[in-house]
Amino acid sequence: MKYPLLFGFLIITSPGFSQKQTDNRINISAAKAYFNITKKLQAGTDSKLIDWNQLFNTQPYQMMIGGGGIDTAILKSEMTNVFAANNTIIQDHSWTEGENYHKLYKANQSKLEEYIKILQEKSLVDSIKHLLYRFLPQSLQNDTKFPTLFYLNYGTADATGSNGLVFNDLLQSYKIDNYKFGLLAAHEGFHAIVSSAFMQRIKKNIDYNLPSVNLLFFLENIS
Repeated sequence: MKYPLLFGFLIITSPGFSQKQTDNRINISAAKAYFNITKKLQAGTDSKLIDWNQLFNTQPYQMMIGGGGIDTAILKSEMTNVFAANNTIIQDHSWTEGENYHKLYKANQSKLEEYIKILQEKSLVDSIKHLLYRFLPQSLQNDTKFPTLFYLNYGTADATGSNGLVFNDLLQSYKIDNYKFGLLAAHEGFHAIVSSAFMQRIKKNIDYNLPSVNLLFFLENIS
């Protein structure tokens, strides 16, 4: 489950998923659906009887699947191997990278589920604004430009922010938020806001087949 490069592409090329209304800025649908499925697996429900679409139909997974960056069959298999109550895998099973990351989620499951509640209850957006806005020009310090924050199992201890969207790995965000609440989202939020402002200034009739376009995106990354 290596998604970061794919996310960078999808975020730039998927305007339909950008700016949401203020009350939808924190999106934990994928994180909640993930643990709904793991609980069913842990309770002994056959993987074939689980409605996996509750996970795959969330916005971040729609983007991953639409971009061809995720194999749903592999994801089902890995989650089942890690969480199924009747798992018969022997101890010397050669765990995949994806399975090993699911195992970290399993080891921290109760903490992460509690963290999901905190994300909804605490003033996360205010914490992010406090950390972030001091690094932005006044023109970008408003709610219409604040990014949508997605929390999910990212597949790795990482996060991505671009073009009005932020993807936070739930486990990594939990660890960093224990140090300073909202810190990871604020960091990626900077990228999301600045890159969106940068792209809006680009001429609409640009020829993306030109070699110089690579320089354009390099400058965007620097910004």
